[in-house]
Order: sequence, then structure tokens, then C-alpha cells
Amino acid sequence: MTQGERALREGVALIRPLPRVVYRLSGERPLAYLHDVLAQDVLDLSPGRGALAVALSPNGRVSAEVRVLPLDDGGVLLDAEPEAQAGIEERIGLHAGLAGCVLEQASLAVAAVRGPRVDEAFASAGLPQPAQEEAAFVGSGPLVVVRVVWGLPGVDVIASAAELHRATDSLAALPATWDELEVARIEAGRPRFGPDISEEFLVNETPLLVHALSLTKGCYPGQESVAKVHNLGSVRRSIRSLRSDSVLMPAADIAVNGSVVGRVTSAATLPDGSGVAIAVVRSEIEPGSGVDAGGVRAILSAIT
Repeated sequence: MTQGERALREGVALIRPLPRVVYRLSGERPLAYLHDVLAQDVLDLSPGRGALAVALSPNGRVSAEVRVLPLDDGGVLLDAEPEAQAGIEERIGLHAGLAGCVLEQASLAVAAVRGPRVDEAFASAGLPQPAQEEAAFVGSGPLVVVRVVWGLPGVDVIASAAELHRATDSLAALPATWDELEVARIEAGRPRFGPDISEEFLVNETPLLVHALSLTKGCYPGQESVAKVHNLGSVRRSIRSLRSDSVLMPAADIAVNGSVVGRVTSAATLPDGSGVAIAVVRSEIEPGSGVDAGGVRAILSAIT
């Protein structure tokens, strides 16, 4: 087990910078505008209380997953995977001007701090700690610290490159690599926009339906499709976790009784040599089922 792997599992790991894009939305009532174009209920968010959200195509497919962070000055930070950039600019940026808003890419960097002793490390360094809810955050100026709950718990730090290094240098954390973080993410069953979720998917086919969308909110692009699929009570495919005693490979076909029922979207090998993966499979293949994943025996489990 490497130093970074051990820190992720037992202590505090620092990964900087993350490959993220950060935007700032400003102007006239930016939260109200986001409420109109996102599938999440963000209208009543306030400084310190953020949310995960999705921007959908008109037919309910996932164009982007974003984190929405309203600041004290009335602006809103949005951060996301780089693969979401085109979706953000099309679904959020395209009509922002008509609503009196401006969407600009911000010169900010993001670091991930993960591991079971993150809060202890922040307290020892005298750094602010957000509440324990997803996307709760503290700060609105040069340093924003955001809680991460879904998947691999910890915090993200958003700041200018110089401030990011100054703040995280004070942490009693060990460096870890992006690849080590990816292994931990996949093991934790956290799908990532890009490799695991894209505009290929209806949001109903993904865990984002639970984590980044409001089923009680109305009037957003894609709502009719979301409601129709949800009310029918079934989807054609689902995103699952996979585990195996052997190595699993990305893009491997998943088969049951010789018939292909899905594919691996992300895969990683754990320190003990076993394999973990995230996959998309036909929805009738239940969690707990044994499958063939590229010639390797694996067990499916649900992602919550």
C-alpha cells in the first residue's frame, strides 16, 4: 500500500490541484436564474448552504453535474468536472445574459482533502470546517471550504492557486495522487461525470436523480421527461458498483449467461489485487447478481 493509499484509508490525504472547472455567475438574481435552468431546487440556498445540481437537455439527459455555492456578495460559484464544461456553457451560460446574469470562468483552483481524520486535521490547523451536509461550506472570499459527503467523505478547498497552497500546506496531510483518489472514488461507488455519467444517460438512470435533482420542483428543462419516466416506475438501465477477486478492466462488456447486459465505465485495482468498478447494466439485473465482466467473475451492488 502506498503512502497516499494509506492516508486515504486511515488518515488525511491531500490531492492538489483537482482537475475541476470553476465558474462565477453574477448579475441580477443569479440563484433565481439557476433555479429556472437546473433540475435542483436552489432558490432558497444561502451563503454556507450549497447543493449538487444537474443541468439537463430538453429530453432529460444529463448535460452537466455542478456544485452550486451562493456567496455573501450575491454571486454564485459553480464547480464541476472538466467534462461538464460544454454542458455548463450551453445549458447555463447560453441564456444567462437574457436573465441579466454573467457566467465567467473563475481563476480558482480546487484541492481535495479526504480520509477519516479530515476534521481533526482542519481543527489542528485552525482552518474553518463546514457543516456535515453535502455542499455545506464556509468562506466566500479568498478561501472556500466545501463538505463532500457522497462517496468518499472529506472536504474540497477552492481558492486562488497561491491561497490554496498556503492553506493546505498548514494541514497535517499526506500527498496522494489523482490516480489514488480515483481508486478510492470507484471503491466508494461514486460515479463521476465524464467516464460514468454523460449526456448519453437519462438522469433517471443515474444516482443523480437522488443526489442532485428535486422531484417536487417544477418548470425546468427536461422536467416532462423526468416526470414521465419516474411516474412509469422503471428505467432501461442503471449504474451499479462491481467487485471481483480479480482485476477488472474499463470498457469491458458485462454478460449474464452469455448475453451482454452492460459495460464497465470506470475500474480500479485495490492494494490487495482485487478489482472494483462502476458499470452501467440493464436494470433487470439486480444488485447481488453475479456477472461476467470481460471474462472475470464479479458481483453487482447498488449505488446509493
